[in-house]
Amino acid sequence: MVMRISTSMIFDAGVSAINAQTAAMLHTQQQLSTGRRILKPSDDPVDASRALVISQSRDVAQQQSDNQKTTESMLKLEENYLANADELLVRVRELAVQAGNTTWSASDRRTIAAEVRGRYDQLLGIANAQDGNEYIFSGYKGDTEPFSGALGSVGAQTFLGVGAEAVTYSGDDGQRKLQVAPGRQLAVNDAGSEVFYTSGGSSVFKVLANFVSVLEGSGSGNGYSTDIADIITGLDSSQESVVNARSTVGTRMSELTSLSAIVEELILGYSKAISTIQDVDYAQAISSLERQQTGLEAAQKSFLRISQLSMFNYI
Repeated sequence: MVMRISTSMIFDAGVSAINAQTAAMLHTQQQLSTGRRILKPSDDPVDASRALVISQSRDVAQQQSDNQKTTESMLKLEENYLANADELLVRVRELAVQAGNTTWSASDRRTIAAEVRGRYDQLLGIANAQDGNEYIFSGYKGDTEPFSGALGSVGAQTFLGVGAEAVTYSGDDGQRKLQVAPGRQLAVNDAGSEVFYTSGGSSVFKVLANFVSVLEGSGSGNGYSTDIADIITGLDSSQESVVNARSTVGTRMSELTSLSAIVEELILGYSKAISTIQDVDYAQAISSLERQQTGLEAAQKSFLRISQLSMFNYI
């Protein structure tokens, strides 16, 4: 059976050929303008799927990199507060050594007590410091002010015995953490129950409150010199807790430096892999564009010649 070719079929075929060549050229031009070989999944379903998987892995690595920057910022802030606390305790210990001079008058001791009261308030401010959104030393309870209790409200004229405390700690023992590398999380804060309490379980605030109590004339009853010696011991233990916290913060910051290089290498590797899959080969694309342009011109000329045949005059 011989298929009969109508004039309209010839016309439609010519138009279709021109449209196909035009679409191919447009696609290649888009590849060249975007620099991407795969413009939509249907262009290469297999490679498009591979690129998506790798892109998701890169996004995870990028989030870890962002978390590193957040962690570094928070740790630097904490370290700054800990450095201030350390410096403050050094000063209070100097005052305790000075106060150990038994020849000092009651007036001299009250002068020292006034400074210690000020240092107490400063230290309480440090312990209740925020990073802009959450309290640094409250453990998991970022929205809870960790320490409460002003020195005047606990009665500095009474030496705080065993079990008594100068402050109330409302945080917990947790540490908030961020994922900073594959399989690695780092704490971005430290609990006040670790930083501001001695190995014996007393808070540094209790030590300072007792120091004020001794200076203002209401000691433990064991004698002034013994009380001052106990205060110095308590200050040393308190400073050790702060120094230990600074040390762990420094260790985490050092680890961040190493992890940063690892994660950045991952991101670079993923980006290169995606580029290999998705990026256009410019030389090949330009060559294709030239061929397509030649094909389009040929289709246009062919259509023009056919359209000039006499039978089209009757369409």
